[in-house]
Amino acid sequence: MDVNKQILLGNLTRDPDTTTYTNGTKRTSFTVATNRVWKDKNGDKHSDAQYHTVAMFDPLASVAEKYLKKGDKVYIEGTTEHHRFEKDGVEKYFTQVLAREMSLIGSKGQQQETPQAEEIDGLPF
Repeated sequence: MDVNKQILLGNLTRDPDTTTYTNGTKRTSFTVATNRVWKDKNGDKHSDAQYHTVAMFDPLASVAEKYLKKGDKVYIEGTTEHHRFEKDGVEKYFTQVLAREMSLIGSKGQQQETPQAEEIDGLPF
């Protein structure tokens, strides 16, 4: 059995971008930032932000287009996809999360701070 599952809980870094195809199907994409915070063995606090490109199709695409805005907190479940293409003779790559489920956590003004990972021996787990 194989598993390809990505779970994200983070904030949108920009407003969603929606494309409507000629058959009426919508595709919405945006970037979600996730933050990791930890303390090292000296007690100094560190943080690291990761940025994830998320894409979705209807019916999720229409919901995201209508309700999500830059700064909103969102929960995403989906699969990781790796794509390769050629542009001007140069091979390019990108990775995205194809969302299968989405939960709106709240607008920027309503959200609470994201819980931090447990710290064991100075390492986040």
